[in-house]
Amino acid sequence: MAHLVANLPPIHCYVRREFLYDFKSGHGEYEPCIWVTIKSLRSQAFRIEAYLPRYGALYDKLPLHAFVSRNENLDPSKFLTLDTL
Repeated sequence: MAHLVANLPPIHCYVRREFLYDFKSGHGEYEPCIWVTIKSLRSQAFRIEAYLPRYGALYDKLPLHAFVSRNENLDPSKFLTLDTL
């Protein structure tokens, strides 16, 4: 399957913690991260590789809707759905 991997400038944002813990915990919590690369597969949404400086971990293939630009005053009911993104 053909895919494209591209480097990104260091974009500082937050990842929703439930994506890091298989949706078993971390709901409503956010972890600071830095985008590293973006991956594209035909007929699928972009996937992001993000560095979590607090843990020194590199998380791969997180969907675009796992990220937010700021973590204060966020209402999860106002998050955009994946098909809108």
